[in-house]
Amino acid sequence: MKRFLLALGMTTAVVLPLLAAPAAATPPSRYTVHREGTLTFLACEAFVVVDDFVFDTTYTRFFDNDGDPIALLAEVEGSDTFTNSASGTTYTGRVRLAQRFDLRTGQVSVHGIVYQLTIPGYGSVLLDVGRLVFDGSGEVVFEAGPHQIFDGTLDVARFCEAMA
Repeated sequence: MKRFLLALGMTTAVVLPLLAAPAAATPPSRYTVHREGTLTFLACEAFVVVDDFVFDTTYTRFFDNDGDPIALLAEVEGSDTFTNSASGTTYTGRVRLAQRFDLRTGQVSVHGIVYQLTIPGYGSVLLDVGRLVFDGSGEVVFEAGPHQIFDGTLDVARFCEAMA
């Protein structure tokens, strides 16, 4: 949830400066931003799970016939490397998602793999995938797929056991 909100916040910070556009009709514009960082993902009883993430986000701005921005698409590809702070054991999961911001209605949709981690002997221990749609006020209007982080349904004991 933290990274989802962080990504949403970072992406929203990018949206605001993009609202000004030339008066003439404009074709879509694209650019890519690389991000790396570390955050405390989860505190287990005997250790902390640290997430080292690497993302490349490609932003595409879309304009109407008057050249006004109408949508922003953020396509994220990358990985999360989860580390047990006590043992140094690491496991890497992938990230591949898209966020679409409708600048006219404020609707935001997110679909794809937000978190996915499989650990040998445990199988899938973290899965936040599918689709979420938020209306202009931030309320969820559609949800499909398991969203263990967003919904707060992660089996923390099992995750910590697998990371130990």
